[in-house]
Amino acid sequence: MIKPKYYLVATTLILLSWAPHAGAGRPGSTPAPVIESAEIDPVQHRVTLTGNFFGGRTPVLTLGKHRLEVSESTPTQVVAKLPLHLRPATYRLLINNAKSSTDAASLYLQIPWGSSAQVASSIDSPLK
Repeated sequence: MIKPKYYLVATTLILLSWAPHAGAGRPGSTPAPVIESAEIDPVQHRVTLTGNFFGGRTPVLTLGKHRLEVSESTPTQVVAKLPLHLRPATYRLLINNAKSSTDAASLYLQIPWGSSAQVASSIDSPLK
């Protein structure tokens, strides 16, 4: 018997919606951050992340070798200043809401020449 395609999709969606909450049941634990979007403001030299589980305290953001200064932080949004001397390149952005590096999320951002910047690849995907 062949299962309908939507059965597999529904199962996948249920698993994906459950996964970010997996650590929530442990006392004193914070689930790993989930990045839904990233937006760069090249004029004000800042990056805004939107998502979930960014923490009650200010998370740590690292862009390549640069630790970013967080200017605003809520459990669902983080705004950080970008270094003024960044060269055009693709950088790995890492957000960590806990002391352990295993509780981190990352994505790759492209900082191009000119006045605009964009997410270069999907969340948690390696550079090509």
